[in-house]
Amino acid sequence: MNLQSISRYISLILRHKPEVIGITIDEHGWANVEELIQGIAKNNPGFNKEFLEEIVRTDNKQRYSFNDDKTLIRANQGHSIPVDVELEEKEPPKILYHGTGEKYIASIDQNGLIPKSRLYVHLSKDVETAKAVGKRHGKEVVYSINSEQMYKDGYKFYLSKNGVWLTKRVPVKYLMKEGIKMSSTYFTDSVSDLCQGIVDKADTYEKRIKYLEEENKKLKDEHYKDSEMQRMEAELKKAKEDLYRGFPISEKEQEKIREWELKHDAEKHGLKTMEQRAMGHGCIGGSLTWCFTPTSIGTIGEVICSCGEKFTFQDL
Repeated sequence: MNLQSISRYISLILRHKPEVIGITIDEHGWANVEELIQGIAKNNPGFNKEFLEEIVRTDNKQRYSFNDDKTLIRANQGHSIPVDVELEEKEPPKILYHGTGEKYIASIDQNGLIPKSRLYVHLSKDVETAKAVGKRHGKEVVYSINSEQMYKDGYKFYLSKNGVWLTKRVPVKYLMKEGIKMSSTYFTDSVSDLCQGIVDKADTYEKRIKYLEEENKKLKDEHYKDSEMQRMEAELKKAKEDLYRGFPISEKEQEKIREWELKHDAEKHGLKTMEQRAMGHGCIGGSLTWCFTPTSIGTIGEVICSCGEKFTFQDL
């Protein structure tokens, strides 16, 4: 006979669905022992009171309790049906723990701990027990609860006969996981946890800073590439112009020539608009002649209009 499987079946009956074997439980969660045994024996021939007592005695979580004369039995906590198991209100220790699966942390971080289908949130007095509970739900996550502050703020705590701490709910501000503060209420169960939390947080920030620095460098490199290309293109254009003329002309000299040319065309030739100047100078060659006269101490540069007027832009 598989007593472990029957124990889980009893948990279902006494906590959630007594009707599956046709029995009822009273307002305090008590079920008649003989009725329970008869109901279970229907699918488990040979099941008797001795097996039931062994299940209650050896259950590692001490889920069940008999009354004094062992005529009644009930689950100590974990009910989804409304019962009053006559829990005694007690002041909790400073810190309690709750083990859960990683898949639930998003909901918990937003809503806190809520009983869902149960009547109470179940809390453990030590981390090891909380981890064992969490492993039943996948990769475990353990939350610390600032139960001392909760109690001071008016929240009630109960201690079941099998040592499980119970409360109606735990708001987010009283929770902490992995040594990282989650709300305005700060606490930690040990200095080492706090230090580790700070180290983990600092490591996260350092990685983020390094990433941002690398991305910033990439952007700068791209910007410098664009600037360098523009500079090189400008230098290439100027080199081509210098090659075409045979002599180099600085940007300042080009500006001087441009100012003289506009003034000269307007005053001497009546060419005041771009259209007039294009028509007046033609498309090939234009009306200007460039004249460079090398000397032993430098070069004299002149622009000569077709009308004969000169402008010296490079002078010794």
